[in-house]
Amino acid sequence: MWKGWFPNVQRAAFVNLGELSTYDASKQGLLHSGYFIDNVWCHAAASGISGFVSALVSSPADVVKSRMMAHVTKANGELLYTGTIDCLTKTVQMEGFVSLWKGFIPAWTRLAPWQLIFWLCYEELRKLAGVRSF
Repeated sequence: MWKGWFPNVQRAAFVNLGELSTYDASKQGLLHSGYFIDNVWCHAAASGISGFVSALVSSPADVVKSRMMAHVTKANGELLYTGTIDCLTKTVQMEGFVSLWKGFIPAWTRLAPWQLIFWLCYEELRKLAGVRSF
């Protein structure tokens, strides 16, 4: 039942790191560019950037998580991977560095709508509550 919990937590940390830090930074950058004001279009653009970066940052952890949870064994019955770092290095050695972004497009396709809905709702609820933007 608990197989793969650690890589899953690592992946979740990278997703949240990518989305939370990037949304604020991209929103502030868009506002300072002079092309956007603090409205739904700015929030949509910032959420799109946030979704892209979140998928980009979390894809290597997603690949490792999927492989660790698959419980791959060698011919003698030993586990192929002893941990997340071992899985990461073996994946890069056997398939190349770019293999860490296998599944990037599906991940982005899944994260982009989530980011858009979440951040637009967040901003509207923030306005309704009378809370200033950060």
